[in-house]
Amino acid sequence: MKKASEYFQLLVLSQVVLFFVGLGFTGTPRRSASHARTLAAFADVNGSLKTTMEMFRADCGRLPTTVEGWNVLIEAPKDGSLTNWHGPYLDQPFAPEDPWGHPYVYRFPGLHSTNGYDLYSIGPDGISKTGGNDLDDISNWDKPASGTNNGERLFRDVDELLLVIPVLFGFRVVAGITSGEFRAVVLENRAADRLWFVMSILALLIVLLLPRISG
Repeated sequence: MKKASEYFQLLVLSQVVLFFVGLGFTGTPRRSASHARTLAAFADVNGSLKTTMEMFRADCGRLPTTVEGWNVLIEAPKDGSLTNWHGPYLDQPFAPEDPWGHPYVYRFPGLHSTNGYDLYSIGPDGISKTGGNDLDDISNWDKPASGTNNGERLFRDVDELLLVIPVLFGFRVVAGITSGEFRAVVLENRAADRLWFVMSILALLIVLLLPRISG
């Protein structure tokens, strides 16, 4: 019984270490609203806005020029030059904006993109000194930085290790019900058992609620 009690204490101690390791990674970049905006901008540039351009090209046989910009997607030219114009191709009567409230930049002919046109967000700082190639710019000729995604994946994995604590406590509850010997060990280590219970509750709150709060 003494050996079983020592094992129980060691188990709880290991989870204390796990708890503080996971806690140290809580609030890491995966909870960054800025990263969520970056992904949204990338989805716009390479998804919804790309589809808009292709719809216009299918109807009119060409892409909008830089001078025409977003206006020709919203309203047909008054000179009637685009007889197959079937817009508007945008849902709103103004230039689309990125998640930071800045208009997307459109350029045709493009200098970078293989799609024939350049489309990019000037990013969170609201400026682009390189025409779409700043580090914070999001363009249709560039891919998201894989290093950032891998790093955030690592942080997420470490953070969610906290869930091991309440899961193991669930097994502890079942073992306490089905095994009199295990129940006796728990009674001998009430302080450790209460600590385990408290950590389980805190771990669930951290993993499940904090992302919504910091959203």
